[in-house]
Amino acid sequence: MTQHRQDEVLAELGFLARINLYEKVKPYGLRLPPPEGLAQSNIEGHMQLVNVRNARLHDKKISLECRGFCLAPFSTSMKYTDFEEPLKVKDVYCAEVAEAVKAGVAGARHTRIRRRDANFPTSTGVDFEHAQPASMAHANFTPDIAVQMIKTLYGPRADEVISEGWAIVNVWKPLKDAVVDWPLAVCDSRTFDAEHDGVPADVVYRDWISEDVLVHHATGQEWWFFPEQQPDEILLFKSVDSEKGLYAACPHVAFANPRASPNAPLRESVDCRVIVFFTKASELPPEVGHLYGAKD
Repeated sequence: MTQHRQDEVLAELGFLARINLYEKVKPYGLRLPPPEGLAQSNIEGHMQLVNVRNARLHDKKISLECRGFCLAPFSTSMKYTDFEEPLKVKDVYCAEVAEAVKAGVAGARHTRIRRRDANFPTSTGVDFEHAQPASMAHANFTPDIAVQMIKTLYGPRADEVISEGWAIVNVWKPLKDAVVDWPLAVCDSRTFDAEHDGVPADVVYRDWISEDVLVHHATGQEWWFFPEQQPDEILLFKSVDSEKGLYAACPHVAFANPRASPNAPLRESVDCRVIVFFTKASELPPEVGHLYGAKD
């Protein structure tokens, strides 16, 4: 029986530990060397066995509007080796993605390439060459940081687009090979209780502070994945929007697939975050600021 036909897989997913510390102290992670006396992070994880359901068997009932995620066909002019060129990723790939998800006028894009190291998730004591699969359930932005990003981009004219509504949509796909090794699980947004199970966390760079939402496990959550996602398929899921805030969020997490062959190709993927504006204007205001500084 292929993975496409199996209804679910029992797998360990990573969550934020539900401990008293976070009732008093905000979780954080530093993306730069910490000053003396400060830990790199105060985030404590918790592994939980979860039945991750096969979304391919229920795809007619799944949509971005209803559950916060969906799978769509996608073609790109980018070759595999092109993803090693940041300018080409920005100028070509991001533009193609923006067209694919546009629901109004698409604005800023931010991408991250992930290539799993053979040693991951075991730490070698040395930084991995590439970003690794995100192994703790999270959503990428809070409403406050999303609005701050838009104001950074458009300065005094930001309210022109903020007032008409916006959303941040992640677009995730394999670079090559069907994903069997460390696929991505997504949570049905209707089953994510942002108030009780979402915890804002600071992500600190040298010249930028972002704010993610880390996720506690809850029994009512429904987790899904698309087995053997292909390079010509994109997984779209919402991080946050102006209408529902974090209740629009579709948390996500990579997991070690217990059905993966030891010889399965190591996962290589690209994640693009798109700010979508629901504006009637023919074009966006000119950008006057930049998002994301140097990441040490």
